[in-house]
Amino acid sequence: MTQIYCKATTPPTIGFFGEPFDNNIEHCILYVPVGCKELYANDDAWGYNFKNIQEMDFKSGIEDAIKNDNDISVRVESGTIVVDSDHDVAIDICDIHGLIVYSGAPATINGLGNGLYIVRAAGKSHKVII
Repeated sequence: MTQIYCKATTPPTIGFFGEPFDNNIEHCILYVPVGCKELYANDDAWGYNFKNIQEMDFKSGIEDAIKNDNDISVRVESGTIVVDSDHDVAIDICDIHGLIVYSGAPATINGLGNGLYIVRAAGKSHKVII
């Protein structure tokens, strides 16, 4: 084990304290959310077992991709994705794996399962959750 990613902003209770369960754990990098390094370092179990704690921004980047555009409206209504536009634009809707599940003109798209989708239209990306 060389890396562990812990996204919790408060150090979770862990079941080992004292002799680490893995002799190489002292060389393992523990990644924690930005602003939480000191909490982990000062925690009896986490601080004792992990000597290399680094902060990481765990944002997926999706939040940064969301743009609201006055010309394009993307929303969810009753389990369907509705895309309206004042212009003739092509849209793609991708699932969480990046697979295109719809490609065409702005429309009401139904039949998609629950989950996160990215709607791309006119050079903009919109996150929607059904």
